[in-house]
Amino acid sequence: TTTTTTTTTRRRLRHTVAISREIPDSFIDAISFHYNQSSHHDDAATALLCSQDKGVSLLKSREQHTNYLNTLRQHIPINKLICLPPLESHPDCLFVEDTMVAIQDTVVLTRMGHESRRGEVDDSIKSVLCEQLGLKNVYDMNNDSIEGCCDGGDVLYTGRHLFVGITDRTNQVGFQYLRNVFAHH
Repeated sequence: TTTTTTTTTRRRLRHTVAISREIPDSFIDAISFHYNQSSHHDDAATALLCSQDKGVSLLKSREQHTNYLNTLRQHIPINKLICLPPLESHPDCLFVEDTMVAIQDTVVLTRMGHESRRGEVDDSIKSVLCEQLGLKNVYDMNNDSIEGCCDGGDVLYTGRHLFVGITDRTNQVGFQYLRNVFAHH
């Protein structure tokens, strides 16, 4: 989940908008898993629950995601929690925080480092930002014909400083793009 607008109250950041996405059936094929836990399943029902090569339970993942959204609802007004439908062709689409970097009224839609994730910045995200939230300062790395890459999960905003990790999914050109955009806002 990512936040698009924040306000500071007594040294505590209070998020006023959160964007999430439902878990697709293809989630068991997500590249975001950093382990490979092999298991053997004797019946189709068990195989449905767990990916044979990763040990990922789709049902458990959805239960945890529901709990996560319920926790968010305790801190964010219900009309400010936006949950987008899943993108079946993108198993990692649940991790919307990678698709953008948002600070106040300025958002950069990222060009993700792993090529298979680049379609996650779709019209539904753009629609929420521009039409539903009315944001005018939306920059899209995907439209700017640069070789820069950035996963929003490699970025930390402290309220004063923007820290960007240079990784295999965020490069120097992506960092420079963020620097140029947020220097003006």
